[in-house]
Amino acid sequence: MNNLTLDVLIGLVLIYLVFSIIVSAVTEYVANLPFDVRQKNLRRALQSAFGAESKDDGKSDALTDAFLKNGIILTLYQGKSGPSSIPEPIFAKGLISTLQGEIKLAERPASPAEFVSMLTKSLDGSRFATKDQLLQTLGTLVKGKESNWDAFEKAIADWFAEVGERSIGWYKRDLEWRKLLVALGLALLLNIDTVLIFNVLSIDSRSRQELTTIAADTLIAAKALPDDEKTRQAIAAIAPAGSPIQYRIDVDQGLAKALGLLRNRVIDDGEYLKWVKSRCAGTVDPDSF
Repeated sequence: MNNLTLDVLIGLVLIYLVFSIIVSAVTEYVANLPFDVRQKNLRRALQSAFGAESKDDGKSDALTDAFLKNGIILTLYQGKSGPSSIPEPIFAKGLISTLQGEIKLAERPASPAEFVSMLTKSLDGSRFATKDQLLQTLGTLVKGKESNWDAFEKAIADWFAEVGERSIGWYKRDLEWRKLLVALGLALLLNIDTVLIFNVLSIDSRSRQELTTIAADTLIAAKALPDDEKTRQAIAAIAPAGSPIQYRIDVDQGLAKALGLLRNRVIDDGEYLKWVKSRCAGTVDPDSF
């Protein structure tokens, strides 16, 4: 493979990396602002944790609604918008508080074992249709932590973390088809033409050189994370300027610069315009360029 071909391939890869970033950003925006996909996915995770057998199973809706209206969980709301995620320790406290309110306990019992025992007696005939599955789960989690509230809360948090791992898979699968539609729409809207880009890079040496330079600089920036603990601590002290997040921003900006460069070259480059005129000879007025 000669240098020309390699440089063209590097340019194409860089441009489509920019495109993939744009697709991901637009998909996240479209999925979560108009459609609240993350919130819906969280609700599905809660329903699963509370005993629902499928996303269409409404048996755990009463418990899910009561949990989301609990004061501890309400602190995660932004206006009328519900949370898109719940930290595991907050989930544990929120669940205990919700169940405590359901059986009208003003204060926590002395031990988790006593609490689970009271739930078993008091939730009989409750509006929570999945109470049996929930009590079975809590009965399993309380073993070995019968007198330790902190350990019991941690066990509940760890259990919800496992449910959360499954829900991430659900979210990704739900997002994949949306990404495909967004990518197709943007490709048509922006006229992302691989053949045209290849031809531009093949004849425009300056664009090729600048794109490969940007690609090299971008890789250097991405690999510039500190290796020793002392440097990491120093960078953390001045975050976000030197944080890994800032490195990611620098990488994204470099990729965006590459796309802008290609766009300017396509519009302004004389060598490229001569090539276009030669291809369009006899079909359009050359002076229209």
